[in-house]
Amino acid sequence: MADTKLSDLTESTEPRAEDELYTRDISEGTAADQSKMVTLDTLLASVLCYEGDVLTYDNEILVW
Repeated sequence: MADTKLSDLTESTEPRAEDELYTRDISEGTAADQSKMVTLDTLLASVLCYEGDVLTYDNEILVW
């Protein structure tokens, strides 16, 4: 698996909140510390804002 490109992997068409995603944390100084994982739920919670029935991203309303 270590010799497989991410782009060669099969796409998950039904992601779940607990699915783990590969990330490269560019804020880390050394390359050895840059490979990380994040759950889909954590990723969405960090970029989306829920307030009541309103979902926003970067201060733009996405769903009523």
